[in-house]
Amino acid sequence: MTDPIHNQILGGFALAGALTETANYQPVTPHPKQALFLALDDVEEALFGGATGGGKTISLLADALKYVHVPHYSALLLRRTFPELKQEGGLIAVAHEWLSSTDAKWNEQDKTWSFPSGATLKFGYMDNENDKYRYQGGEYHYIGFDELTQFSESQYTYLFSRLRRREDIPVPLRIRGATNPGGIGGKWVFDRFIPEEFTPAQARELKVWYKTHDDGHVTAFVPSLLDDNPSLDRDSYMRSLMQLDEITRAQYISGDWLIQVRGDILYTYSEAHSVITWEMFEEVFGYGAIPDHWKKGVYLDWGTTVEHPCAISWFATAAQNSPLPGAVFLYRGILLDHECTAVRVAHRIRDVMTVQERQACRAWQMSHEASSERMEFNMQGLPFSSWPTGKRRGIEQLKNAFDLTMTDRSHPFKPSLTGRPALYLIVDSNELVNHKTDAGLSRWRSEFMAYHWDRLKSGEAMTQLVPYPLYNDAVDTVRAAAADYWPYSAQLTAAEQLYRDMPEAIKPSLAPDAPKPTVNELMGQQLWLNQEIEKRTQKKRDPMEFR
Repeated sequence: MTDPIHNQILGGFALAGALTETANYQPVTPHPKQALFLALDDVEEALFGGATGGGKTISLLADALKYVHVPHYSALLLRRTFPELKQEGGLIAVAHEWLSSTDAKWNEQDKTWSFPSGATLKFGYMDNENDKYRYQGGEYHYIGFDELTQFSESQYTYLFSRLRRREDIPVPLRIRGATNPGGIGGKWVFDRFIPEEFTPAQARELKVWYKTHDDGHVTAFVPSLLDDNPSLDRDSYMRSLMQLDEITRAQYISGDWLIQVRGDILYTYSEAHSVITWEMFEEVFGYGAIPDHWKKGVYLDWGTTVEHPCAISWFATAAQNSPLPGAVFLYRGILLDHECTAVRVAHRIRDVMTVQERQACRAWQMSHEASSERMEFNMQGLPFSSWPTGKRRGIEQLKNAFDLTMTDRSHPFKPSLTGRPALYLIVDSNELVNHKTDAGLSRWRSEFMAYHWDRLKSGEAMTQLVPYPLYNDAVDTVRAAAADYWPYSAQLTAAEQLYRDMPEAIKPSLAPDAPKPTVNELMGQQLWLNQEIEKRTQKKRDPMEFR
């Protein structure tokens, strides 16, 4: 990959040449960060993202217009919804400002600009997931997504199939995104473009950040800040940003990709309070794994695609004889997003579960629509049944499970905190902060943070409000378990119940270094036990036996 500074210099010359041909259509002079982004012709996939006000939308439009002097060049610019596409200051409005007085022609019906060379610039949207198929027959040399984090990953990757050209058209194939951090797609955009070594403090550097993926393909990222666009009235813009909530404001001002956007459903969820490590768990319970006698449950949401993967969650409830009786733990999660068959998933479940673990499972539930898969699971010895339908089922119970109680007491696993939830997530210690895999319950934690209500359509009542239908597969398993009020807690044995109820004055200490009881103490304990056992035996007798 070309050195970033060398690439910037060469890119400046390349950009100057392209702008000479298309200067009539681009009445702006790019600022340094914008020029850096516009010069990335040697990279197929690039993102211009970060703080709002950095000139990202204008850069995307200028980039799309870069080769309209080439015959048959074709570009497509997208927003998630049509109202966003045509809003004031949006792509269509800015394009009209730039092109209305030129020899380019606008077709209102097709939302397309045509140029004397035969090149075209088309505007589109993908409000619903299946809108991506609207572009099935298209062939584009440039595809740009404005506010990329508002799109699903499957919409983005599908458009790659439309990126192609004939050999006689001398333009690079490019797919570009411009966006702020956050949004429903914030996690997948972060994973695709932001290198692990990048920090928000480095966003001021005039540099292209490259990320090499496991399959060898490279993506490029140019961070933007408010200060990167001197044309903006910074003071008035900052005043308007101060009206936003704290998280969105931090994302927009600093371009911080590490700040996660919060959804508006599970607002009681606190990463700090709910996520613990196995080491923390062992320190409290004395075990490095879930005890065999705790009651457990397995919940599965069926899916076979990246958009809707198969999510499986394992829950356990602390027994009544434990230090935290009734506490619930999400202790394992598996996400399978391709090549899923019921037989393969069944084998995966059986591989990770011990015989004792399966015997302790009191709940096996899965999504109701997967009836044939459920039958196959049953044939494989996994007794799944369907959970009841309901798009809002379990939401209130899950919110309550994350809500903090005992706020005047120390957190049982993190003494520096106060308050405790009813539901904990146990993760590997190396993924407590930077979660990436199932070992860190990454998908679960990301979905909890992003889970939000869908937009109501015109005329719909608030009672019709339902969660957004994407990026919710792991959450669906958790709310199904919450609706069941989790696996019930293993009860105390008869001996444990007697010890619990014994008066403190005669109750023996169970500490290893406790002194041996005296003869009188032993006699008093035995007398109480005999009387208590007789009482409890009397209560259980059938009254009819005395008639």
